[in-house]
Amino acid sequence: MAEVGPSVVEEKPSRPNSPVSVVIVTNLEKAEQLATVAGRSPYAEALAPFTITAAFLAKLTDDIAECRSLLGLTVDGKAARMAITQTESEAKTALLTLIQRIQSAVLVESAGRSVLGWYIGTNLAVQSRGMLDVIALGLIDKLATHTPPGLPADIAPQLRAALDAWKGANNEQGHTLITTKE
Repeated sequence: MAEVGPSVVEEKPSRPNSPVSVVIVTNLEKAEQLATVAGRSPYAEALAPFTITAAFLAKLTDDIAECRSLLGLTVDGKAARMAITQTESEAKTALLTLIQRIQSAVLVESAGRSVLGWYIGTNLAVQSRGMLDVIALGLIDKLATHTPPGLPADIAPQLRAALDAWKGANNEQGHTLITTKE
């Protein structure tokens, strides 16, 4: 029987989750080094005839600092978007958990009978934002006339608060995406 050697699998290079290109950062570092060296003797005297003066190098250093500042804003903007996205995800999870809690109470109450109007059997995880809004509002309406046993009396306001928190986080996410792109 022929011996089979270890399989060779090429590892894909990982892409860092960075909003700033490594090339840009590297070029800025090189420009900083160049400006520092060009300002020292004997280079400063040799470069002066080519209009690379102390004033030019000072302006170059200021421009590099401005670029670094703008890169910092890019990183901060990405971090803000990630935090807002996480907040929206957590708010959605809280909303879905509350809806499922209500549906479970309805199923227990129904004792196996068919139940209509409580969105039981709906795959909540794949619903659009608009449909989740419709489902939550429909459940709030149902809870206004009937609260299944095992649920607190204030379950409808809890569901309303969870819906508002999720919609608010979603709106904040959209606002953050717009303002950080400007």
